[in-house]
Amino acid sequence: MSLAIGVGHVLPIGDEMLYQQTHDTGRSQTSSIVLRDIDRDLDGRLTDRYGINAVAKWSPDGQQIAYVTLNDTLFHVYVMDALGKNKRQLPLEFTTLDSGYVWSPDSQYILFSVSVKGIPQSLILKVASGQTYMLPQAIGLGMWSPHSKNIIYQASTENGTPHLYGININCFEQSQPCQFEELNILRNQAFNDIPSWSPDGHAIAFNEYNYGNSKIIVAVLRCVDLVEACVERYAVIGQGYGTSSPIWSANGNNLAFISGTSEMTIVQLATRETRTYLTPNIMSDLKDWSPTGQFIGYFSIRTGEINVYLLDTVGGESHPLFLNQITNELPEWRPNPH
Repeated sequence: MSLAIGVGHVLPIGDEMLYQQTHDTGRSQTSSIVLRDIDRDLDGRLTDRYGINAVAKWSPDGQQIAYVTLNDTLFHVYVMDALGKNKRQLPLEFTTLDSGYVWSPDSQYILFSVSVKGIPQSLILKVASGQTYMLPQAIGLGMWSPHSKNIIYQASTENGTPHLYGININCFEQSQPCQFEELNILRNQAFNDIPSWSPDGHAIAFNEYNYGNSKIIVAVLRCVDLVEACVERYAVIGQGYGTSSPIWSANGNNLAFISGTSEMTIVQLATRETRTYLTPNIMSDLKDWSPTGQFIGYFSIRTGEINVYLLDTVGGESHPLFLNQITNELPEWRPNPH
């Protein structure tokens, strides 16, 4: 059975999340990685190292946690298990984390976009061995294909038309030339942000913005290849001014998105049943859904400050995640361990 930490207790797993807790004494700043059990309102500190420990991310299998530390002017990357044990440093140092980092869906690799002494670069790191592979160009924010074989990024032409580019990482193992190539999937779609695959890889959600009218569109796929022929159909799930930030539920059956400045909508894709929730403050971004489907984390702007809130999809109410705003990072839900 999977277990969780809870202030001296060992607990059955439920909705858990990682967050960064910062302590500022005025002379120095220390941040720690903390695991919170939402159901029981219990916290367990996973790092006790002095200094900055931040940007923690779960592996998709829910078994490992990656995070970065700051030593003087260099960042280092560590991984640990779900209980905060077996910490080990990975062979990567950098001066700036440019666009975050992303685990591959199979939990074997991590994609980084960083700068080293002012020079941007993108690379993948094999977690088990620590081996690194430099991508042929810096790509900024990227993503993985559902089967963990391709790295994808978005770029726009001079007229603003978005295109997707991909590379198959098998080229590194097979000593083949590694180059990004333009993908023709979603080629005629005017998406604004990088698209999001459903957890099962059978659909892609994206946000299209055109002259003040924003749409959430889902491309239903008939195959896994990154070609337009794999798109069975396109479906508009929601539209209107301010519609943005589509995120998938853990089971892939539902899609949530911002449908107004203080409004969130959830659509059950099979039946098109729609539920709309009003939030007390202006939402700026949705993060992700808890594994049980009960909570959705989001950023909210209130009196000029950005705060972390949770929407309870059962009760319909939103509440601050913390009584005192101790972090400005949206926490990471733990995926269902497998």
